[in-house]
Amino acid sequence: MKLPLVLLTGISFIATSSADLVPRLVRDINATPETRSSSPKFFTQVGNVAFFTAWDPIHGEELWKTDGTEGGTVLVKDTWPGADDGGIGWIVAAGNRVLFS
Repeated sequence: MKLPLVLLTGISFIATSSADLVPRLVRDINATPETRSSSPKFFTQVGNVAFFTAWDPIHGEELWKTDGTEGGTVLVKDTWPGADDGGIGWIVAAGNRVLFS
């Protein structure tokens, strides 16, 4: 199964499936009045899941994952607890695992 196409628009994720090609909101990572973008980056696919970093005002920039659904788009780990960034500089797939630093 291929992951849906994920488009990044400001602070939202929009996905399309290959069946309908109609964009839909997956999840708004920064669902606060904060105007800063969640700035998602470093997308890496492992199986049917995409791992990436994104920012929110509670956790800072941390590791997230998505399966293309709202419920499946979640924070993996707040590697540096609190609002400070976790300092993740890269994400790579290694078999069925993801490595990051």
